[in-house]
Amino acid sequence: MTRGGNSSLLSKFVIKALSVFDTISKEATGMKKIYALIIFTCPFIAFSSFPGCATQPVFSNIENSLSQDKLAYYNDSFDTFREDIWEKAAFTKGREQIASYRHADVTIAEGQLSIKTKTGGFSQGGLGSKYVLRGEFDVQLDCHIDFSKGKRDFDQYLFFFVALAETKTKEDRSVAHIGVVKKAGHGKGLIYSRHTVRGERFPFSRGPRIGRFHGSFRIVRTGERMGMFFRKEREALWREMGNFAFPADDVRLGFSLQNYIFERESIIASSSLMATFDNFRINAAQEIIEEDI
Repeated sequence: MTRGGNSSLLSKFVIKALSVFDTISKEATGMKKIYALIIFTCPFIAFSSFPGCATQPVFSNIENSLSQDKLAYYNDSFDTFREDIWEKAAFTKGREQIASYRHADVTIAEGQLSIKTKTGGFSQGGLGSKYVLRGEFDVQLDCHIDFSKGKRDFDQYLFFFVALAETKTKEDRSVAHIGVVKKAGHGKGLIYSRHTVRGERFPFSRGPRIGRFHGSFRIVRTGERMGMFFRKEREALWREMGNFAFPADDVRLGFSLQNYIFERESIIASSSLMATFDNFRINAAQEIIEEDI
């Protein structure tokens, strides 16, 4: 089913992201379907120089957007688990991660979605959309994480992403994401973004060092341009993390919390990692293509 609509003038903001993945659907106990996204390239070893984090309002038009009444169906305050719009998702890389993979607990409490990783292995939890976005769009999500201090046997990694819905080869794949990461043994984490387009991975962009993140991420596509922004709690303006060329093809979106970066080959994970998510909004979208909703 396609939902398309009339024009509206909306504020919007922008992103910059990470790597490449292949989507494999499979059945799993306790969940309707898990997406196993196999990551082909996503090293965090070499950072690009920080391009700057300008704090500014950014305004532009998304023409022919669905009406706010139609978009409201897809907005989620996480009062209950919306099986009509979300599926649980898993993101793994190699055999080592798959062999000791433990799906994190994903729960709803007090109007928030909470993800808590398990100990003793590679653990991740997240949601992926059951629909795709077509054309231009503007989406955002609130995220809250306090990094554990002094933990040296696991990473702390949270991200909000969009990825092409249909890809046939590794060279076709495109993904963009923004989030926060704290590698094992590092004193503080950082806000980052990265993107891969048609199999080509672009440099990692990093924002400020942080000990926690309470705020929002925003992803916007206009034509064949993608942008990423973040905004900390109680800040009025958004900070840009990038603006880059990205295909105009249909995309899925989602978010994840995990205790490993993708190049990690072994893990102890002596304690759990926890984050909460709230107030997912589609501020504008030209079309939403539903699949089995």
